[in-house]
Amino acid sequence: MPDFKKTPLYDEHRAAGARMVEFGGWLMPVQYSGIIEEHQRVRTAAGLFDVSHMGEIVIKGPDALRLVQQLLTNDAARAAGDRVLYSPMCYPDGGVVDDLLVYPVGDMEYLLVVNAGNIEKDLAWIQENAGGDANGDVPSTRGTPGEGKSQPGSCDAGNLSLAYSSGGQQAADQENSNIDSSRPPTANFSLPTSIFRVEVSDTSYATAQLAIQGPRSLAILQPLADVDLAPLGYYRWTRGRVMGVECLISRTGYTGEDGFELYFAAGEAPAMWRRLLAAGREAGLVPAGLGARDTLRLEAALPLYGHELSAAINPLEAGLGRFVSLAKGKFNGRAALMAQKEAGTKRQLVGLTMVDRDVPRPQYPVLAGGEEIGYVTSGSYAPTLGKNIALALVTAGTTAPGAEVEVSIRGRRHRAVVVNLPFYRRLISK
Repeated sequence: MPDFKKTPLYDEHRAAGARMVEFGGWLMPVQYSGIIEEHQRVRTAAGLFDVSHMGEIVIKGPDALRLVQQLLTNDAARAAGDRVLYSPMCYPDGGVVDDLLVYPVGDMEYLLVVNAGNIEKDLAWIQENAGGDANGDVPSTRGTPGEGKSQPGSCDAGNLSLAYSSGGQQAADQENSNIDSSRPPTANFSLPTSIFRVEVSDTSYATAQLAIQGPRSLAILQPLADVDLAPLGYYRWTRGRVMGVECLISRTGYTGEDGFELYFAAGEAPAMWRRLLAAGREAGLVPAGLGARDTLRLEAALPLYGHELSAAINPLEAGLGRFVSLAKGKFNGRAALMAQKEAGTKRQLVGLTMVDRDVPRPQYPVLAGGEEIGYVTSGSYAPTLGKNIALALVTAGTTAPGAEVEVSIRGRRHRAVVVNLPFYRRLISK
């Protein structure tokens, strides 16, 4: 039997009766009580997610900001104080290495939170840049882009969502694909550099990460923390103790709801998980799996690496131009992205709601006027909306909100309507 990776909470998930699935070398919970139930609980109360499979890479040293600026399309100078920055990280041709969060955690020190399936690739790319070797051709660390769709054998989040409720065993999400299962679970090392005066450290296996998401997340977490969380703005972070455990606490998430993410020592994870669930039970807190995480992020139209972003899909095509700071100066992919912005993107990401029944899945063709114009990148039943929805990458200018298109599902054409994004937006009371 293969030696699959496990987060520090594997035994907790099994004890809670979670349905465990293997994807990308990890054993993770896809659901507990059921994807729809967990999805709705996050929308109305709160859910607790184990996201300890995500990667944490630290860049520290006198040239840390300069290196991060070269790596990212967004302006890393804005990641200052308590501000968290989201950004794509691109190759020289504008294709995406990964999308990630940046925390300015110390003097000349940045924490990069990367997708789990990209940890080794990202680490190699960062080190290559730090050594000054990434200014020419795209390096060998890059995956094969193919036709801009998920590659055979990759983990397909589009088939995750509600496929599991009917017995599917597909991979949970692309961010956990292509992981080197030979890597020791205790890996924690620093890499010296030659061009940039920095140290690059992988702290992924020493770090646990939990996400508490939903409208009651603040009310549940605040009594357990020794810092005032109410003033903490969206995409802001602080340090504090939660039930006595030292944490980095950020008001971020991947569900479209208010919520917090906690980073702390991996050894504290089992006790933290149990105590959080116990403390929030009366307020409706439930454990939630990666199935609900996928349907929640899709309703909020949040991109998933390997689907809406990849080596073959750049940030401008994915509608993420606001995270590309061409004015900041040199960075990987700047020339290519600037040229595309001036010429106009040839593809664009759109939202679809199905008119006919059936669920659109990744790679299903999208047609307009009988001609194929693109393909579905992510699709699922949307529990909050009560309908089937999809994100699709199509030829720019071929559709507009309100236009009717067709999705080819197993050889049959099903009607859909182009809609504005996101599909779901939470009401903000303040």
